Amino acid sequence: AERSSTDPNFSFVPVLLSGDNPQCRVAEISALSSKFMLYLTLISGLLGAVSSPKIGTLSDRYGRTPLLALTSVGSLIAEVITIFAAKYPDNVHYTWLLAGAVTDGICGSFTAGWAMSHSYAADTTQPAKRAVAFGYIQGCLFVGIAIGPLIAAYVVEATGSIVSVFYLVLLVHVCFLCYVLFVIPESLSRKRQLAAREKFKLEPKDNRQIFTRIKSANFFEPLKILYPTGEGSSPQLRMNLLLLSAVSTILFGSAMASMSVLLLYSEYQYDWGSKEKNLFFSVANTSRVSALVII
Repeated sequence: AERSSTDPNFSFVPVLLSGDNPQCRVAEISALSSKFMLYLTLISGLLGAVSSPKIGTLSDRYGRTPLLALTSVGSLIAEVITIFAAKYPDNVHYTWLLAGAVTDGICGSFTAGWAMSHSYAADTTQPAKRAVAFGYIQGCLFVGIAIGPLIAAYVVEATGSIVSVFYLVLLVHVCFLCYVLFVIPESLSRKRQLAAREKFKLEPKDNRQIFTRIKSANFFEPLKILYPTGEGSSPQLRMNLLLLSAVSTILFGSAMASMSVLLLYSEYQYDWGSKEKNLFFSVANTSRVSALVII
């Protein structure tokens, strides 16, 4: 639209938000898309990094399932905003997706949900079997990542609409939320919850105003767990923890960043539509699951 206003000889095919748009597969649009994806990821990731430790401590006092449900609520709200932006673009600007990223981040996003799942597994398994439980959770995650794009590809083909996938995702979030709240039992006993609440009450408090507390809050305080100085710690232990966290940050960050790059590159270079991109990601993640399980 901007180009047509400055070049009278240029014309473009109207954009249909419910389907693929080959006319948008140009370098300028890819650049804008990558920047917007960066904003979404940064907002959700940074807010999730701040809120996840707080959600973790709340789960110690009030149980795992309510906080696990909370992590899904943020994603659910983000999906609702996405659907409204796609269905009513004249009334809901696409920048509202940033608000969805904010709600997702405040509720902990993927980070808190992943941590809550592991905490639940740790509560309900013996120490000797926890590694096995964590392995099953990891395997199920990659199976879902492999199957999800495949289902999305056929849903888009059957309905002819990309928005239909977001309706499906919304349904999955609602089912998960109901399952967590009404089906699975709480893993943390009432006794342990009350003990954590009493311990929290005994922590030193001050009477400063809420804004002063927020201003003086140290959001990096939870990272002290990576640098223990108490009994049983050592320089080697601290170095190992720091190195492991650095490796995890690099690997997870690279994996998250490469997804959007692969999407934009395949769309621009090979003229792939939604179906082709979803099939590619399904095959790639199926290979990952196979390597994880077999090798």
